[in-house]
Order: sequence, then C-alpha cells, then structure tokens
Amino acid sequence: MQVKRVLLTEVMKERIAGLLRFEKWNPELISKRLELEGESCVSHETIYQWIWDVKKSKKKIGAKYSKIFKSLSHGSRRRKRANIKDRRGVIKGRVGIDERPNVVNHRERIRDLMMGS
Repeated sequence: MQVKRVLLTEVMKERIAGLLRFEKWNPELISKRLELEGESCVSHETIYQWIWDVKKSKKKIGAKYSKIFKSLSHGSRRRKRANIKDRRGVIKGRVGIDERPNVVNHRERIRDLMMGS
C-alpha cells in the first residue's frame, strides 16, 4: 500500500510556525502530535525542508516565515571558525627533547633512570 503524500497548505504552515515559535516544539514533535490529534500532517523531514527552503528563498510568498529557522533549537548555533589553529595542549616555555643536556643520555642520576624508562 502506498502512502498518500500530503503537501503543506497555508493553514498547516501557520499551525507549524505557531508551534515552532511559541511552543518551542521541534519538527519531530509537531509531526507526531498533529498525527495523534488526527489533523492532516506531514513528516518532520518535510517540515525541515520547508523551513530551509523558506530561509534560502527570496520570494515574497514565504517572507513572513523567513526567520522561522531561528525558532529551531539549533537554528542560530554558532560554529567554530575553521581557520584558527587549536591551542589546547600546548605547553608554554616547553624545551624540546633535542635541547636536553648530555648528562641525561648517560643515565647516571636516579631521576634520569626513572624518566628514561
């Protein structure tokens, strides 16, 4: 049996936008809730596609929904800049192994024996 595909109507868009903005629901919850209430509903993936299409679109039809993506819990997440080198784990004033004194290579002191193992 093939499932009938339901397209987003203007009424559905209004309802989904309200639940996203005011109730702070995610598309998965909206989809399941509308299905349980017996309303015509669409999948969460269709809701996500609609949100990102409206965000990218320059058309006047979707203008009132253009900022709806900010209602998603991850819609305005800041991303780490990729061109900055990671500074974690860098020891300041570190002396490289090439610059250690020659007496360490002879291993005559107790601490040299412990560190060299």
